[in-house]
Amino acid sequence: MRCLRRTMGNRQTWEQSLRARGREMTDGGKFWEDLAAEHADALEVHGFDSVKRVQALRYFTWRWGMRRALLGHQGRYLLTHSWPSSWLRAALGRVDLSEGAWAPVTWPRGERWLYAIATRLAWDVARRHGSPATLALPEPALGSPFPIHWRGRLISQDLANTALEMRSIEEALDGRRPDHVLELGAGYGRTAYAVLSNYPDASYTIVDIRPAIEISRWYLTALFPNRDITFVDGADADSLARPFDLAISISSLQEMTPEVV
Repeated sequence: MRCLRRTMGNRQTWEQSLRARGREMTDGGKFWEDLAAEHADALEVHGFDSVKRVQALRYFTWRWGMRRALLGHQGRYLLTHSWPSSWLRAALGRVDLSEGAWAPVTWPRGERWLYAIATRLAWDVARRHGSPATLALPEPALGSPFPIHWRGRLISQDLANTALEMRSIEEALDGRRPDHVLELGAGYGRTAYAVLSNYPDASYTIVDIRPAIEISRWYLTALFPNRDITFVDGADADSLARPFDLAISISSLQEMTPEVV
């Protein structure tokens, strides 16, 4: 099994290694090939430091234009599940819309403002329906989250969505604490961050394709340098022998071919 353990050399060597291996594709279909190629290109341009502003936009962080805000499923959901007073507070709350604060993103100023509103509304939905323990976690500065503050703290769409997911996970666990957790397709590691924070004794195994698995390894080993975290290339998933008492897949099965599933 080619397990990518928690070892990191210096930053230059790490990024050179990624560029050399980033286009190695797992046999998961054209969608994965295109996604992996896009991530590899973005990492060559921006490195790791902006993953929450670049790569995360291919996962559960959405760019908000007026059409998506008014006609998209996410926009309609937020508008119909929030009070008008929340819309007003979210719209009037202060936010730094300067180009420097949002680099390397080059969205128009109006889209940055809509993004801030949507993030705040998502956070309010998560406060009502998500995991309180997860919402209490700080949004790590690692990966450069967008500069959205609300109720005196840094927030993000990712942490709000993770709080909703964690509420479902907590209900499924019904008070049990997992010892060994498996996640298929971890993105940059947003869900893993919450699980590892909420269950400090659990080990964690991630199965993913490259270069996504390299991103989650960079992110999680920086946040949890002393935790038992194992990274497995998707091509070697059949070699997993450890039993798991919690398995997580967030928006990944629909990306696979029926044969892979």
